[in-house]
Amino acid sequence: MTSSPLNILIVGAGIGGLSAALTLRRAGHNVDIYERSGLNNEIGAAIHICPNASRGLLALGLDPVAARFVNAKKSWRAESATLKCFHEADEGYVARKFGAPWWWCHRVDLHEALKILALGEKGEGKPAVVHLKKGVTSYDPEAGSVTFADGSVASGDLVIAADGVHSKAVEAVIGYPNPALPTEKYNFCYRFLIPTAEIASDPETAIWTEGDEGRIKFIVSEGRRLVWYPCRKYVSLLNSR
Repeated sequence: MTSSPLNILIVGAGIGGLSAALTLRRAGHNVDIYERSGLNNEIGAAIHICPNASRGLLALGLDPVAARFVNAKKSWRAESATLKCFHEADEGYVARKFGAPWWWCHRVDLHEALKILALGEKGEGKPAVVHLKKGVTSYDPEAGSVTFADGSVASGDLVIAADGVHSKAVEAVIGYPNPALPTEKYNFCYRFLIPTAEIASDPETAIWTEGDEGRIKFIVSEGRRLVWYPCRKYVSLLNSR
């Protein structure tokens, strides 16, 4: 707990912004978050939380059971032409080797868990305060301030830009445009969710759910792969590249 709390502004209430808010709240600072949306329509699909991230989340009080995270236990790989398995592995060693678990989860569940920890009354420090529908139009690094679309201005001891790759903070800090560029041609992926119950209820696909607790599957071909793993109880992700 710091003896001289800072007044900190965080722009963006996504995973990065909420994680920063939670950490700074626990350190004893006053945190205000400014979010351009209404924070009522969070989207996304499944994501991995590797040990370097899960270690920090556990230290900050995140409960993976309440958040419905899945522990990674095993992996399975097959050729796309034949669907014949050519490799299986036990991934249970991850937590023992690296000192923290490897989780799979739905992005919305992670975001909700962080929101509760950063904004809720429980926990160390003063809860962060979120201000909704406050889109930022400009940053002033020298003044430590941000200007919003409605013309209002907020300033603090520290401003953290957590509003994505298109943040106006980048140009304000480095002094010249540095736009986010698209990935190389054909380097893309499709992400979608399929309820496991639907796969299990179809006799033609039920086999794909057998022994799937904590298992990630890869179906690979030259230059492409389909990645499939559970992310919330009976929900799985198909991620094709």
